[in-house]
Amino acid sequence: PSSASGSAYVPGSVSAAFVTCPNEKVAKEIARAVVEKRLAACVNLVPQITSIYEWKGKIEEDSEVLMMIKTQSSLVPALTDFV
Repeated sequence: PSSASGSAYVPGSVSAAFVTCPNEKVAKEIARAVVEKRLAACVNLVPQITSIYEWKGKIEEDSEVLMMIKTQSSLVPALTDFV
């Protein structure tokens, strides 16, 4: 299928990265920066998620903000370095 711009989708050319942040302020700062730097087309913020994970041998639980970052697969290394 073609998009409105006439370019065809290439399988594997787009990626989604999931990043958690400690709060909405930090998430918004990172989201704005990656869009401004053209490392992502769009970032969705999902507030108030609960993360349960092991850290230093102990089970931890924190409230975080989830960032869903939509980008080109070719930009994932640069996005990862920036974040």
